[in-house]
Amino acid sequence: MFLEYGVAAGASGTSGGAGDIVSILMGNQTTFLIVAGIVLALAIYLLRAS
Repeated sequence: MFLEYGVAAGASGTSGGAGDIVSILMGNQTTFLIVAGIVLALAIYLLRAS
């Protein structure tokens, strides 16, 4: 049940941050890579801007 909810939340992307966290914890690698990529890009951008 929780696994299905996590995958569905990660696939739909409509449930917001909580769904992303759940899907990451449940092993949704695609969502994890997207979130990690965004965070990494923001970190690099902020470091260059400062």
